[in-house]
Order: sequence, then structure tokens, then C-alpha cells
Amino acid sequence: MVDPTTLIMRLRKTIVENIENPPSWEGRKVVRFLGISVYKQEIDRWSGAIRETLLGGLWHERRLGKHKRVYVCGLQVYSRNRRRKKVLGITLQRYDYERKWLEELAQKVGEEYDDVYLPRHNMGETYVELACMEERVRGHGSRKPLVVAREEKVEQMCRMMLPKGIEVRHIPLDQGEIHEIFCEQGKEYREIMLEAEGHRIFCLTPRIAEHMVELRRKDPHVNFYSYICESVGAKAGESIPRLQTQKEVREQARILMQREGLEEGKYVVLLPEAVSTQMFPESFWRGLEEGLIKRGYETYINRTIESNARVSVGVLVEVSRHAAGVITMGSGVAIVLAREVRHMDIIYTPMRGRRLRAHGAEMVMQLYSVRHLPGVDMQSINEYDSEKISSKALVEQIVANY
Repeated sequence: MVDPTTLIMRLRKTIVENIENPPSWEGRKVVRFLGISVYKQEIDRWSGAIRETLLGGLWHERRLGKHKRVYVCGLQVYSRNRRRKKVLGITLQRYDYERKWLEELAQKVGEEYDDVYLPRHNMGETYVELACMEERVRGHGSRKPLVVAREEKVEQMCRMMLPKGIEVRHIPLDQGEIHEIFCEQGKEYREIMLEAEGHRIFCLTPRIAEHMVELRRKDPHVNFYSYICESVGAKAGESIPRLQTQKEVREQARILMQREGLEEGKYVVLLPEAVSTQMFPESFWRGLEEGLIKRGYETYINRTIESNARVSVGVLVEVSRHAAGVITMGSGVAIVLAREVRHMDIIYTPMRGRRLRAHGAEMVMQLYSVRHLPGVDMQSINEYDSEKISSKALVEQIVANY
């Protein structure tokens, strides 16, 4: 139960900014004694990190995976990560974490493959990386390459985009661990290659958004597509093949459409979520639903965050192809669907990260606009800077497109 004060603060934030960026820490457990909170446990809705406090912060602990920090009266007394263990700032134990991680990955890959390609980023960057993969593999002279998909959705993307000569395997890996391993100081902002057990392991440049912001001060033409192509040695401007879905995926989409009562060209897909950028409040999407229904359209809302009703990337592609249009946040999904749908409205908001948030929605739109992708029909796509239009006016303008 959210207390009234918190509700008022959230409502005020929504009215002023038109964008809801809810606090990442959410209370899960509170123990009270005589009405006073003596213990609290909170979980970060995005990363899964756990924060525990005792006696109003007298003791404070944070942990995520193998990372742990303990504070007493605000002073850090203990820390542990993948590389070392410290007490009062003194290192007690060191671990050769990188070598062990690489060796374990090489063993999972096996001796059959010479080179391993490891997508590290979210869907939008992965889409471009996979579009460049054939040229990238050829440039490195890989004889038997394997693309390792850390998540099932990455594996699905690979199967829709990669030629048969490049094999794919789903090996569950933590994205945070990949960032730590492939983030050497001397190899920033270009493709990184590490070796283990006879394999060359290639991983895309880290911190893409941060570096593009820096580069754009000198070159206003910098964007995510050209930047990734350059990082992996591929030619920007080449066409990107349409996504190829398998027969069983198309059948799953047909069953979903039938179950939801979605007729060809008579419904609109709403995609309210984004991983890296701020999201709009639920009231905004309800306004869109109401407006579209008045115009005779059904709506299909796809959610993945804190939802068990997930559909695969392939099914989402097929359902979106048959829709009258797609309304989405400026996210990786928008990039994936840009060449696949009849019509799309894309809403850009500021980044979530504290350092990038100050650059605003305009910078996000400049860097990640789908117009940078080759072969995109911009006559069927509308893009909006959320900081230059009110929420109400944006609903009216989008609904008027249908």
C-alpha cells in the first residue's frame, strides 16, 4: 500500500514533467516496532539489487549477485565483488575472476568453434550488430563462428537475422558480468577481443550512448547505426534484410490474434516499456486506448516488465506486421520493428542514467532515431520529442493518425 504523501508526490511529478520515471527502489518488506520501522528490505525493479536497512540506517547492506556492501553509521565496513574482498578498505582476498569467467565460457562453447561473438547490449544495438555480423565474421576470418545469446530474446533475434552459416547457441550469461569482463581501459569504444582456451571472443564496444554524446559535440552526424558499424568494421549504409520468422512463430501469432480478437489492420499495438529511457505514466496509455477505441480500433498492449504474459520477439514482430500501427516508446523494440510495420508512432524520452538524463529527449532522438537505419520508410513513421509537447496534446496527435 502506497501512502498518500507518496501518491501526491508522484502525481505532481507526472503533471510537471509529463513523464513518469518511478523510483527504482520499491519496498518489499518492513518490520515495525511500536510503529517505528526497525527493518526494511527494498528491491530495485530493474536490476534486482536488494537493499536492507536496520534501525533507520544504523546498519545498511546492498547486494546484487556476487556484489555486496555493508555500511555501519554510513561508513562502508565491508565490500565484496567478483575481483576482491575488503574490510575497512583493506583488501583481504583477490580473485582471478576474468580468467575463470572466460575459461568457463570457452568450455561451454566447446572445441568445435574457433571464434565466439557475444552481443552485450539491448535490442536496438543488438539489431544493428546482427545486421553487421556476416561482414564482421568475414573481416575477422572466422572459419567456424558461434554467436552466444545471453538471453532467449537475443537467440530469437539471431534466428530471424543471421544466415545459416553462422550458428547460434543460447548460453545464459549475466549482462553485468559481460560489461565487467569486456571493459578494458585501453580498448574503450571499439570492438574488444579476448582469448581463452583456443577461442577468440569478440564483444562490441562498451558505453555506446556515453561515447556518442561525446562524439556528437564534434560531429552532429553521429548516430547509433553508423557508430556500431564503424566499431565492428562494417560498412554503414548497407541494406538490412527483413526479419525471417519461422512457421511455428507465425502460427503462435495467429493463435494469439484469434484469442485476443485482433483482426487484420483493425487493431493497434501499444508498447509502453523501455529499458534505457524513462517511461510514460499508465494514464497516458489509457488515454491512447480510449481514443483508439472511439475510432473503431482494438488495442493490444505488450508488457514484459513484471509480467508473466510474455510473447516472444518473433510473435511480437508478426502481430505488429498485421496491425494498423504500433505506438511505442523510443526503445530497442522500435528499432527492430521500424522496417516491419505499416505505421509507427515513436515517443522519445530522456535516458534513465543520471549522467545522460540531463541531455534530454532531444539527444536521445538525435542519436537513436530510426531514420538512421537504411531502408526505413519515414513517411509511415512519426517521431515525437516528449519534452516539446504536453501529454494530452500528444495523445490527441497520435490518435488523429488513425
